[in-house]
Amino acid sequence: MTFEGKHYSLTDVQLTARPMQAPRIPIWVGGNFLVPAVRRRILRWDGSCAYKGSTAAPRPITPQDVLELRQDGAVDIKVSGGDPAAFAEAGAAWWGRWIAPMSFAETLAIVRTGPPAL
Repeated sequence: MTFEGKHYSLTDVQLTARPMQAPRIPIWVGGNFLVPAVRRRILRWDGSCAYKGSTAAPRPITPQDVLELRQDGAVDIKVSGGDPAAFAEAGAAWWGRWIAPMSFAETLAIVRTGPPAL
């Protein structure tokens, strides 16, 4: 197998390191969860960091969406925005916040505020 990149080339390279975690590293699926194939993959694997709608016109994931994914069998669900307590009650395991690019000091100040209270 050969890889030709912009800055380097690799030939006959194989990664043989094995993960320490057993049975394997969790696989999380992203993508528009309104697309049936994406939803099937979410339910087949370990978690979801999916969005709703197109990237050009995204819509917020709601606690009801999380309930439906959980009822369908999704395991770990990561959401962003909205009310963290409502998402936790619906079964979301992870909540994220978008932090726009800014100075290190401004970013650190936001991070130091910690997660929202539930």
